[in-house]
Amino acid sequence: MKRSSRASTSRPASVMTEPVDDKTPRPAAPRKRRRWLTVIKVLLGTVAALLALMLITVGVAVWILTPERLTPIVCKYGSEFLDADINAKRVELTFWSTFPRLTVEVEDLEVISRVFDKADPLQRSRIPPGADSLLSVGMFRLQSLSVRHGLACNFPH
Repeated sequence: MKRSSRASTSRPASVMTEPVDDKTPRPAAPRKRRRWLTVIKVLLGTVAALLALMLITVGVAVWILTPERLTPIVCKYGSEFLDADINAKRVELTFWSTFPRLTVEVEDLEVISRVFDKADPLQRSRIPPGADSLLSVGMFRLQSLSVRHGLACNFPH
């Protein structure tokens, strides 16, 4: 009985990148090309997934933060942050109609300072009417906000 000798190696031919012997060379270029295609596909898939996640997040935020929910939130936290009474008729986030910009629309905004509430009655009598009104706007739309060289505000305390 003759034992059969195996002429092939244990690795498949598609994995080999070096020639088995001088007669049968194997090219290495197709494997490198496949690797680059895989890397590009993974990168494009990751970018697409991140974009989809961002769109879904903004869409859900706009859907949840309806004007009926957003207006009291803006008035409450704005009043706490500014030490002023903030009243707004309507505050709305829009995204789909102004895509790709997120827009804030505010209707009938009024900001009244609470600084003069601490003054004594004599000082209050000397203050002209409406001096505590910091801002009164019928309607405005905030589409983009950028500060290039710094922002300084001087409000009396």
